[in-house]
Amino acid sequence: MAAAPGKKTISPEEWGKALDGIEVDKGLLDRAILQHLISEGYKEAAEEMMAELGIHVPVDTASLDQRSQVRGALHRGDVQSAIDKVNELSSETFDRNTELFFQLNIQQLIEHIRGGNIPAALDFARTELATLGSENPALLERLEEAMALLAFKDRSSCPVSHLLSPSQRQIMASKVNAALQSQPEADPSADQLLGLLRAFVWAQNQLGTRATFPVMQSSGAMEPPPAPTS
Repeated sequence: MAAAPGKKTISPEEWGKALDGIEVDKGLLDRAILQHLISEGYKEAAEEMMAELGIHVPVDTASLDQRSQVRGALHRGDVQSAIDKVNELSSETFDRNTELFFQLNIQQLIEHIRGGNIPAALDFARTELATLGSENPALLERLEEAMALLAFKDRSSCPVSHLLSPSQRQIMASKVNAALQSQPEADPSADQLLGLLRAFVWAQNQLGTRATFPVMQSSGAMEPPPAPTS
């Protein structure tokens, strides 16, 4: 595949040399990463990083510990414990965000399917999700997507296999964490790391209209520019 007419092609070597010439304030970057860990509820990672850097950042330890417990439960696939903990922290969270509550229940359905407990999955879909879905038909598409997992013997290669990936649990954990921080009693702060990543993606997209260059993928790997054709 050739580069588009009028676009400059930047080789991996040229790109690497240009990146090496950029000075990064390590202290600023460290604090952005630390802030992100705190914001996302990664309690142990945040504490370890503060100890390693020899710095202390004022943190609402009670809130961080509680959000860390919710995240941990979701990462383990223990959705009901996460729901119970959220209700314990703020009974209004799901009242304000019924869609999030529905998504968590779909995640609980997915965990039943992941564990091979198909009777429990079918019963849960019938008794819990069908009722919730009838209250908001727009959400039924997500239920149908999850139920599609039951149609495949080899779920690892089915069209909706992403629902069983660890990243799906992480996505739900981040959504719940964000909802908890939006409560009036919470003290959310801007996530500088996400801001930097958004700025990076924007800049990368802008440069892509003018040049062909190694593109940073979501995995962190660099995709080299396409080789020119004769």
